[in-house]
Amino acid sequence: MSRLDSVLIAAVCLTAFAAEPALDSRKTVTLVVAFDESKAQPEVVDALKSELAEIWRGEAVKLDWRPVESIKPGDSFADLVVVHFKGDCHLHPLSPFMIDERGPQGPAALAYSPTVNGEVQPFSAVLCDRVNRSVSMAMAPDQRKSGDSLYGRALGRVVSHELYHILNQTRGHEREGLAKRSLTGQQLIAPDFHFASDSIH
Repeated sequence: MSRLDSVLIAAVCLTAFAAEPALDSRKTVTLVVAFDESKAQPEVVDALKSELAEIWRGEAVKLDWRPVESIKPGDSFADLVVVHFKGDCHLHPLSPFMIDERGPQGPAALAYSPTVNGEVQPFSAVLCDRVNRSVSMAMAPDQRKSGDSLYGRALGRVVSHELYHILNQTRGHEREGLAKRSLTGQQLIAPDFHFASDSIH
């Protein structure tokens, strides 16, 4: 059994025994992060973490970033979400392949979180290749020198969108901000694009 499998089982158990579905003010949610094969570039990960910190700074939830490699047998967490970055999470040059950029409910989803018996489960998969293509198509030529940082920013926003579904226990969306049904590549890398007010309940 892999370490990621063990963490997923723990997440299911914690969810099953959670006493309070509502989130307290500034409750800490442990974000266990796993990458396929090789990790993303340090610049990408740094930008991802920085974007998450900025997005969630004024929200009711505080995120605690934990790489899956740091989880030890016996570790326990009151609130846990597992995020699996699937595929190659390195930024690559623009591909001629074009995709529909609709959000997690579209045919070309950038990420997804499973639902069981109407409950959104506390694990998400981020499809790095699709985020890569979306970011690459949105970047202007003079932005490519900052490509790793913009890619990390986009990944942070995609993760935050999935956390919106998980923490609010909803498959619905909002009209504005990061919880919109459709997020364009431009919105994923724009200088300032966060949740609308009171998105996290």
